[in-house]
This record gives sequence, structure tokens and C-alpha cells, in this order.
Amino acid sequence: MLSKLAIKLVPKLVAKRVLRGILPELRAYAQALQKFENISNYVLAVVEFFNLRSPWSQRVSELIELSILFKKAGLKKEMRALNAFCESITSSGEHKKVINRSIPGERATIYNIFLGNELGLFTSSVAVWLERREQLEKLFVWHLVNEDQVGRFIKLHVSIQKKAISDLGVSFQKI
Repeated sequence: MLSKLAIKLVPKLVAKRVLRGILPELRAYAQALQKFENISNYVLAVVEFFNLRSPWSQRVSELIELSILFKKAGLKKEMRALNAFCESITSSGEHKKVINRSIPGERATIYNIFLGNELGLFTSSVAVWLERREQLEKLFVWHLVNEDQVGRFIKLHVSIQKKAISDLGVSFQKI
């Protein structure tokens, strides 16, 4: 029969091995997210953001299983970091009634990402917002969509996801 120590160590060793396998991919993703930190056209960048995060959306169930393993191994900090990452990926996802109206697995385009519906603005595709940018800048409407809606959205999710990945990387050194 396994000792209590062995029962605790086995999930911890498995969790470390799984994390070791996925961490390079997460770090590469965090590196790719850096491009969204200092940009001026968030309306156009949101399409790239959705395409970059889409593969992780397809892997959320795998990540949740890893989170459960972290919990069993007593790795609460790692579990919280991975849960924060999953929540951000999920809440920035695809759905017919949100910004990204592509279906899971479909590439985001300027035609299936919709912005607006804020402060009485009409909901329109990124293509429409880009086409009307010049006239919308004159009305200060461009700023509302580009900075206040999309800029905040991207900055929030980039920040959450990068912090979670960083926390997982730091934790990996301690496990």
C-alpha cells in the first residue's frame, strides 16, 4: 500500500511533468501577446488577438484537467493561475452574440468580429469600423470603440493571461 507521502507525491510529479510539457507553448503564447501592449489600432489588432488565442480555446478542457491535477497535488497557487488563464480564454471567446462571432475553430476576420453597442453606438463589423475610421475620428467615436471598448478588452485579457503564464513559470521552478 502507498504511504500518505507517496499518494501526495505522485500527483505532484505528474503535474510537474505535464506542466513541463505545456510551459514552452504557454511562454511562446505570452511572448506573442506582447505585440498588443503598445499599439494604436486596437480595432484591427482584435482580429489577430482572437486568432492567436483561438488554439487555447480549443484546449481549455485539457487545461481544466491539469488544474484538477494541481488541486489533487496540493498546488493551489498553480491551480489558481491556470484557472485565471482558462477563465480569460473562455470569457474572450467565440459566440454569436459577443464581439467574436466566429464559431470555435473558425478564423476570426474583419467580417465576423463586431464592435459597438456601447454608448448607443451601432454594432458593426471591424470592416465597417475600419472603412469609416476617418469620419468616426472627427466625431470622436473612433476613440470610444478603439480605446475604450477594444483597447480595454485586449489589455485586460493580455494582462490576465501573461500574469497567469508567468505565475505558472515561477511556480514550476519551485515544484
